Amino acid sequence: MTAQEYKSRLYSTLTRVESIVEFFNKKEELNKIKERLASSLETESNEDEAEAELDAIKHDLISLLKETLMEVQIAFVEMEEPDNSDAELFKKYMLELKEYKQDLTSHDSETRKKISTLLKHSKANLINELSSQAIIFPTECLDAVLNSPEVEQSNGADWVVQQINEALNSLLDEVNTRLGATFDAANEIMGSEIDALENSYTQSVYLSRRVGNTMSDNMFGVARQALPSLGIGSLGYGIAAVMLGPIAGLVAGLTAGGLFLWKSHSSMAKQKKITEIKQQLAPKITLAMNELKTYVFERFDEFEESVSESIKTMVELIDTEMQDCVDALKSCDNDKKAFDARQIQLNNTMNAMETYIKQLEILNTNPFENK
Repeated sequence: MTAQEYKSRLYSTLTRVESIVEFFNKKEELNKIKERLASSLETESNEDEAEAELDAIKHDLISLLKETLMEVQIAFVEMEEPDNSDAELFKKYMLELKEYKQDLTSHDSETRKKISTLLKHSKANLINELSSQAIIFPTECLDAVLNSPEVEQSNGADWVVQQINEALNSLLDEVNTRLGATFDAANEIMGSEIDALENSYTQSVYLSRRVGNTMSDNMFGVARQALPSLGIGSLGYGIAAVMLGPIAGLVAGLTAGGLFLWKSHSSMAKQKKITEIKQQLAPKITLAMNELKTYVFERFDEFEESVSESIKTMVELIDTEMQDCVDALKSCDNDKKAFDARQIQLNNTMNAMETYIKQLEILNTNPFENK
């Protein structure tokens, strides 16, 4: 092999390893060797001198490649495989979300069945109780009020209406308490926070309660809470109901006075007074009870509509969560692929460097080759 061929072989190897050496920040050392190789054989010298010069360059190039090989080996050993333990958690969470979504969207799911059964039975029970009260209220309860001695007082009309108002207030309190308990139970089953009572009628006329036990306490004995109250203010219901809507109209419906005027005449018998009051109040009480049942139906309808909207919103949130899980799993998979690719790349680089080093070590050392 001539000196010029020797130089060309060294150039060829240097060109092949150049990108690898530069990647591991040894460009400066490589450039020095490249400059020395470029300037070699420029001066006149015999073959032995030229060969000695090229041997020195080859020795330095081998040393540089061995240093680079060491850097590659260190990088390979220090590689840390991505921790994919989170991937299993994401997969498990996705399955849970999938089951939860199916449970919400399927009408045959346990959750939907529980909610449907709860609302159906609660509504039926509450309406049945109100239907019973609608019979008892304008008859037995009203009779109990009208047979009280306070009726014969000068303000007997006001007192009667006050008692009816208090009883209806208490009844509506109880209705709202029952509704709230039912809706809370449904929310707990579904994991939502629907408030179907937030738009209940709260701007009703409130008649102050008497000190001590009133007739409403004796008749109903219900637990009172800070819930919307339904007052009755007058016996003139018609036009106000059209303007304000059923419940609001009812609130403005009865005031002590108005159509019902109590005139105490010494010639009027007590029973006649009671009969006259009952004839005027009983239909309005019945109407109030019917409106209260309508109110219950409306609240259940609103809640059921809200359940559908809430399920839709919850499904959207679940879909978002599932997509986040998919993205996280893709990221884990990409990290693993990147790790594997980098590992293969470094392994191939080590093999290539070892090959180049061996080729250089035997370059121009073949004893059988004629020089």
